[in-house]
Amino acid sequence: ATGAVGATPGRIPLARAAERVISGLRNARDRAASLIGDASDNVTAGRRAQRGARTWLEQSEERGAEHFNRVPIAPQTEANLTNTRAVLAEATQGLESNPRLSALLEDPQLVRYRDALTQGGLSWGDMKQFRSTIGRMIGRAQIASEGTHVQDLRALYSGLTRDMEATAAAQGPRALTMFRRANQYWRGREARREGIITDILGRNNDAAPEDAYRQINRWAQQDTGDIGALSRTMRSLPRDDADAVRATIFARMGRATKGQQDEAGTAFSPRVFASQWDGLEPRARALLVPNAAHRRNLDDIALLARTMRNSERFTNTSNTGLGANFGAFTLGGWMTSPGAAAGAAASAYMLGRMLSSPSGSRTLLRALRDPAAFRGLLQDQENDQ
Repeated sequence: ATGAVGATPGRIPLARAAERVISGLRNARDRAASLIGDASDNVTAGRRAQRGARTWLEQSEERGAEHFNRVPIAPQTEANLTNTRAVLAEATQGLESNPRLSALLEDPQLVRYRDALTQGGLSWGDMKQFRSTIGRMIGRAQIASEGTHVQDLRALYSGLTRDMEATAAAQGPRALTMFRRANQYWRGREARREGIITDILGRNNDAAPEDAYRQINRWAQQDTGDIGALSRTMRSLPRDDADAVRATIFARMGRATKGQQDEAGTAFSPRVFASQWDGLEPRARALLVPNAAHRRNLDDIALLARTMRNSERFTNTSNTGLGANFGAFTLGGWMTSPGAAAGAAASAYMLGRMLSSPSGSRTLLRALRDPAAFRGLLQDQENDQ
């Protein structure tokens, strides 16, 4: 029936009803997103994600330092340097057959480290500080000014870690246990920094905010998803920043495609919303909307959007297409029988109103189940005209 009146004046009430339906779904989406957090645009949400990532870096570094400070070893205790010296000796080993070429290949910074630690040792407190310095150099993910490569710094960091463990072991089981616990926390922190935090901030802290937002969104999708990365990201960000990202993801769901978009850029498409909601990895929905009640709200909106996605074909943002759609319906009739044409147009308009009304469509559905009742209904409509 709706197909029959789509090119007639009956399209007018159907278009108005479709616009009300779509507007209602858009408002419901906005209310659901507002319950999750402060929704914004892609760039602002990306900035919130990056701000939260930097906050996590600072706070996790402080917590890591606290873990190591609780290891029961006096700062002035002499540290074991066996592994550190071995790493530096190997990294600076020259070419015996050609001393001149060997000198050209030497890494000056590593040579200075080697010579300094050959001539003197390190206390436990100084070793922790030296390892932290090397860790920060690695974290910058670039070649040091003196030419020291990241892989050499990683080897040095590993040697220092093994020597710290040996130093802790020499102090007794409790010191060793607490050191291993602190080191385990730090390894987890570094793995998260190298993974999701780098993806959000960029390898050299140069990622655009919008890219950060899009990366989080990609982790939530079924085709490109990474639930582990999404989960770690949401846990890493402060609550307010995480909720702002969550709310923005849902507040921007259902944005109509470019050809259907209005000047304000706020046109809503039930078809797009249903597709995007269905495109989320099921576990991602729970991560992005932890509150079960809020998740049910979005489930309901998606259900309505799926059933109403065909309503978009009746809308026309310019409304100029309405006349073109049913012009042919009336033109010939007006030329031969203006009265009959007017009656046909009015009947089509009333049928459109009935189809766009919940009570009217229910009445029509009941009548369609009984052909005699359907003919009577049409007769009643003609009598009303």
